[in-house]
Amino acid sequence: MTSSPEAPRLAARALAAGYPSRRVIDDLDLELAPGRVTMIIGANASGKSTLLGTLARLHPPLAGRVEIDDADVRGIPRRQLAQTVGLLPQHPTAPDGVTVAELVGRGRHPHRGLLQRWSAQDTARVDEAMAWTGITELAERPVGDLSGGQRQRVWIAMALAQDPRILLLDEPTTFLDLSHQLEVLDLLRELNRERGTTVVAVLHDLNLAARYADDLVVMHAGAIIAHGAPTEVMTAETIRRAFGLSALVIPDPLTATPIVIPVPSTSSAALVDEATLHVPEKGRPMRRLRTALGLAAIAGVTALLLSGCAAGEAAPASSESVAGNGFPVTITSALGDATITKKPERIATWGWGATDAVLALGIQPVAIPADNYSGGDDKMPPWIADAVDKLGGAKPTILDVSSNDIPLEELLKTNPDVLLAPYSGLTQKDYDAITAAGIPVVAYPTAPWATPWRDVITITGKALGMSTQAADLLTSLDAQVKDAAAAHPEFAGVTIAYVDDDVDTFYMYLPADPRVEVLQDLGFVSPPSVTSLDKGEGTFYTTVSQENLDKIDAQVIFTQGEDQKTLDEFLGSARGQLIPAVKKGAVAAMVGAENVAAVSPTALALPWALPTITQRLAAAVAVANG
Repeated sequence: MTSSPEAPRLAARALAAGYPSRRVIDDLDLELAPGRVTMIIGANASGKSTLLGTLARLHPPLAGRVEIDDADVRGIPRRQLAQTVGLLPQHPTAPDGVTVAELVGRGRHPHRGLLQRWSAQDTARVDEAMAWTGITELAERPVGDLSGGQRQRVWIAMALAQDPRILLLDEPTTFLDLSHQLEVLDLLRELNRERGTTVVAVLHDLNLAARYADDLVVMHAGAIIAHGAPTEVMTAETIRRAFGLSALVIPDPLTATPIVIPVPSTSSAALVDEATLHVPEKGRPMRRLRTALGLAAIAGVTALLLSGCAAGEAAPASSESVAGNGFPVTITSALGDATITKKPERIATWGWGATDAVLALGIQPVAIPADNYSGGDDKMPPWIADAVDKLGGAKPTILDVSSNDIPLEELLKTNPDVLLAPYSGLTQKDYDAITAAGIPVVAYPTAPWATPWRDVITITGKALGMSTQAADLLTSLDAQVKDAAAAHPEFAGVTIAYVDDDVDTFYMYLPADPRVEVLQDLGFVSPPSVTSLDKGEGTFYTTVSQENLDKIDAQVIFTQGEDQKTLDEFLGSARGQLIPAVKKGAVAAMVGAENVAAVSPTALALPWALPTITQRLAAAVAVANG
């Protein structure tokens, strides 16, 4: 197949990825051929999904970079990136009651301007995506009423409506029966052949991966151990290294692509000794198979490895188990599963953002963590205090946060039905103690203090049986930011750097930081210096030495300070004056603990802070353009 010259090149360079406490991938290099189908295979916990999520900028790199046509994805605005790369995660969840057409239509979000209404082109793209995936007749049906294969086609249609040139899929055939697996893979292959879309998928079924892929990437222990055409990569030695199993690899009798037949034990090996097989020459169909097992037995033995797991290893359990559209619901976290048997009424929260999400969904929590930084005498920041007063009723118990441990006795006195802590530093010890007391705990999905703020809202909605309301809340928040951007067209295209001076260390925040994402959603863009000065020290920030401050080439500086005096001292200092925008006076600053805290977006903090943020930005842009 000839690749389209316009197809973008996706690559990882010296990539490290995973969690702050544990690297899953380290120093990985990968260049994916544009306009081809690449399947990523490997045993469980080999780093496949971590790699895919990092390529999609779902997980920021711990070191190294991900590139699209040599450009670091961290410097690409989120909307622009979404027009190039589409991601279908492993277990996508549709809001309750959403129809097929509505869900597919959400794929058009990256292509719609701030004030742009739904257009004829949007309708055409959605209709085309539904026709391509064969779901036009399902347009008005609720997604929750569909079969597994139908739902997967709907999700692929949504990705097609997004019109990406690169489509990433994490286990798109998991939990589908064989006919639906083939249906999905045929669709992806057709998408690649007809549209030239680069397709990259994590797949557990080795034989299907070999049948449908142009290229295979084989992973083991966070490293790539083989990469190339299936006939070259899928060897007995590769299977041994990747899965720890002996296997025979023979050509498929229909396609001549490799078929893996595992040899799980010494006794079984005698049955499939290579001497008993007639193995055809490479590239030719198999004419006969002389073995005591017979074709049916081979299918059974091969099934041991179809899932990409060692013999005797159970298939992975779903991270979501929902009876109908309600309860019980199971939510998986890094600390364990939380099964909520019925709609919770008494909600306790811990960490940052969950309190805001619960209140924004119209529920008064029974217990919330104290805010000793931006809270007043009542230990609540103003946006939370306002929401608590508005909802009325008994005010929540304020949980002490002075130590790293959750105050278990205080929490239990509130008799909660569930504890929501999706963005927190909750420890395994506290998690185990609370669950032992019979309280389900919804902790963080991957690592402490690493859950995106939007996901906090989505997870909260799911736990409360309010997924549709949570999705509507996110839509409303997005609309508020869009409206703010529309009211300030002068923001569009202006370069901005978010910086913070802390004693002897100068921080510059990267596009992966949610606060920078809000600035980009308002129309600002990151200057080249954000990428060039990034030393790979962290996911969300880099430090800048004094000799490099003059290289921060942003038109506007966005910063913060706990008090005006300290901020003025920095802005007027010799060090601060090295930054061109500071010297010109094009600075937007959030001053005071409340304002500094509110810049970190939550369901309540974002609308509370947005008017002040835009006012300060407008003044800074006026100076920059003056």
